Formats: sequence, C-alpha cells, structure tokens
Amino acid sequence: MKKAVLSDILLTPDKLQLHSELLEEIGQYITREILNHPLLQEDGQRISIILDGSTALGVVDGQSDVDVIIICKDESYNGINHRFEEAG
Repeated sequence: MKKAVLSDILLTPDKLQLHSELLEEIGQYITREILNHPLLQEDGQRISIILDGSTALGVVDGQSDVDVIIICKDESYNGINHRFEEAG
C-alpha cells in the first residue's frame, strides 16, 4: 500500500481513500507525538486537538501544511504555557 503524503492529494472522488489514509496518519501522529509530548503529558486528558485548514478539508497540494488547534480550559493553559516557556 502506498503511503499517503500531502503532495499526492487533491480531494477528488478518486482520491477519497488517500485523504482518509492521510487523516488516519495525522490522527496517529497527534496521539503518539503531541498528546504524549513531555510538555503536554500532564494535561493530555484535559486538552482537545482539532485538525484545521486545507488538509482537514482535503484541498491540499505540495504547498499545504497541517494546521492543528490545541484547546484547553483556562486553568490548564497557564501550566501548559509555563512549561513551554521554560523549555524555550
């Protein structure tokens, strides 16, 4: 099976499967790398991540990137922000 990459996908009826595979890969990356990142692990159960932009919509080309939005409650934000500021 060919691995989906951003430059291979422009959401047309014949590319729905590739887009689905790409979204699956991004979801796995978010779970593995972002939610388990040492600076976020403490708050991993209190944050939500939204995939946004052209990749989420399936209108991607070689110039596309992956946009993620991290959402948390105010009481978690200060701790997360402090850890990232300390880490530089």
